[in-house]
Amino acid sequence: MDVPSVKGVLVRSALERVQSYLTSGRLAREQLELRLEPEDLALFEKDLVVNGLWYPATLFERLLDLIYQVEGRRFEGLIDFGRSAAESLLGASAFSGIFDATARRGSHESGGPLLMKLAQLMLNFTRWKYVGVSADEFCVEVSEAADYHEHARYIAQGLIGFFGSRLFETPLHMTSERPSRDRIVFRGTRAG
Repeated sequence: MDVPSVKGVLVRSALERVQSYLTSGRLAREQLELRLEPEDLALFEKDLVVNGLWYPATLFERLLDLIYQVEGRRFEGLIDFGRSAAESLLGASAFSGIFDATARRGSHESGGPLLMKLAQLMLNFTRWKYVGVSADEFCVEVSEAADYHEHARYIAQGLIGFFGSRLFETPLHMTSERPSRDRIVFRGTRAG
C-alpha cells in the first residue's frame, strides 16, 4: 500500500468526536460541509467505517483539523482527544488483547516495545521505536514521519500518555517535539 493510511478504528474515533460537536451544537452542519470533502460527509450518514480496514491518512487529517478548530485551536484539545481515543481502543477486542498481553509482561523493557506494535497496527507508514530508561523515564522515536500530520502528533501524545500510564501503573507527563520533518520524539516522565 503506497498511500499513507490509518486503520478505521482511528477514523471512527474522530468521526464520533465530530458527531458529538454536531449533536451538542458546537459545530453547525454548514461548517462541516465547508471543511470536509463530499466523500467524507457520506461517512456521517451511514456507518461505513470498518475498524480493521485502511483509510487514507488525509481523511483522518481533515477530521483532526476540524477537531482542532472546534477545540479553539488548542493542542491540549487534541491531546485530550488522544486520551479518549486510547480509552475507546481498549474497548476494541483486538487492541485490548494486545494491551493486556503487554501489561502482563510487567516491565517497561518488554512492555514498551510491544506497545509500539499498536502503532504498526494502526498506521501503514512511519517507524516507531521505544527507548526506555525506566518506567519513570522513556521516549518513543518516530522516523520516516514526513507524512505524519502535525495534529496527529498531539493525538499520539495523548494516546502514548494514556497507554503508558496504564501500562506502567503511574501517572505520566508526556511531551513531544519534531526535531526534523522526518522525525518526532515523545518523552514520558513520571508525573509529580
